[in-house]
Amino acid sequence: METASFILLGGGLLFKRIASLLLLVALGLVVAGAASDAPSLASYPVVVTAATFVLAALTVVPIILRPLPEGAAPTASHPGRRGHQLRLVAFCAIWILYAALLNALGFVLASSLAMIASLWVVTGRFRPVASLAAVVFVLTLAVLVTTILFVPVPKKQVDHLIDETIFTLMGN
Repeated sequence: METASFILLGGGLLFKRIASLLLLVALGLVVAGAASDAPSLASYPVVVTAATFVLAALTVVPIILRPLPEGAAPTASHPGRRGHQLRLVAFCAIWILYAALLNALGFVLASSLAMIASLWVVTGRFRPVASLAAVVFVLTLAVLVTTILFVPVPKKQVDHLIDETIFTLMGN
């Protein structure tokens, strides 16, 4: 019973271990998918996803390897811990949903919605200026991807409209 309440009430380090392990597994699957889709292991998607995996591993492996405290039990002195964990789960769910909806919505719309939702979850309230900044960031990234990096991203109506506008302005 004590172990169950330790896990259910937010056993701190145990929760971080599980979340860290899930992050590494998810990133490992992303790297494997990028490697299987790419013509070369030196291609942009493989290099970026592999670098993300390595940096995440360097960050979370110490958390995973840290020993659990003996007889530690959750206390009522940390009432915000549960809310923090719920926000973390919601944040992860947003980005999993983003990956699932990316092909259906296109890069710009899916990325903008995911960034706005992430900001909302992290800050605890809707912030119009931060949301506008997130959309401007995504649009800037979309222009960069289209005109300089030539990285293929899922495109739908909004993405095609942006591409047409960019190439019209560039005179191509």
